[in-house]
This record gives sequence, structure tokens and C-alpha cells, in this order.
Amino acid sequence: MARRINRPITVAAGTPVNLATGTTQPASEPVWAWEYFVQMKSGGSGKGLIYDGVPASRATGTGIVAGDLTVELAPAAGPVNPGGSYDNADYSNDRGGIDINEIWIDGSHTGDVILASFVPKV
Repeated sequence: MARRINRPITVAAGTPVNLATGTTQPASEPVWAWEYFVQMKSGGSGKGLIYDGVPASRATGTGIVAGDLTVELAPAAGPVNPGGSYDNADYSNDRGGIDINEIWIDGSHTGDVILASFVPKV
């Protein structure tokens, strides 16, 4: 199995970041992963917003809409306690899996950090 890729994302509220690239732009083709994990880093104050399954072409075209929201992560509980987390895995599908190019991450408070990581299929 491939090594986990860690990608902390600093929130700019209202500007979703693509998990595959760590930027506001998607990768040029699917990025398959066995699993991914996200968690609100301690010290923040806002919610995390995870949009799972938004095609890259639409995310950068007509945009991500409220109906695309998959998960809200609870805010961090103070300076030393992390907030909510979410993970999704598909270890049973050797030919498919999770296209993390369709995962977009945002938050409600600019400056918060969302810890994100994934295990790519190689």
C-alpha cells in the first residue's frame, strides 16, 4: 500500500479546496485512493465542510452548491482539543475506489486548519 499523504488545509471561508491538489483547482484526471480522513485541528473556532462526490468540471464551472454538502465537522473544542472528524474508505474495490479529485474541503471560519490525508492507490 502507498504511503499516506498528509495535506493540512487552511480555510478561506467560501473557497473550497480540492483534496487531490490542495488548491482551488482540481487535478487533470481522477486520483484514486483507498481512503481519506479529515479533522478540525485544535485551536480553530468554525465548522468544517466536506463536499464528497462533486465532479471537478462542475466544481470549477458552475460551482459547488449547498446541496453538495456531505459532512459538517464540529468545531475544535478549545486550543488543545481537536474538532469533528470524518473518514471514508474503500478497500474492497481494486479497480475503483475513491476519486479524491471529487472531494472538496471548506470551513466556516477563515484561518482554521483542517487536517486532511489520504492513501493513494498505486
